[in-house]
Amino acid sequence: MASFYQINRICFLRNRSNIIITPHIASITQPSEVADQIVDNYKRALSGMELNHKVERQKGY
Repeated sequence: MASFYQINRICFLRNRSNIIITPHIASITQPSEVADQIVDNYKRALSGMELNHKVERQKGY
């Protein structure tokens, strides 16, 4: 079976400027559960710190 990265790389949809491909999320996320993470990353961005939970395209996700 092809890896997600291999499929993504050859997928013609990735090159379309009017299409945004988002990741599959295996569970429902409640806003109350992620609010702290969002606020933390926002503060990190404002202060120039590295963000948590970044997309790592070289790893295929």
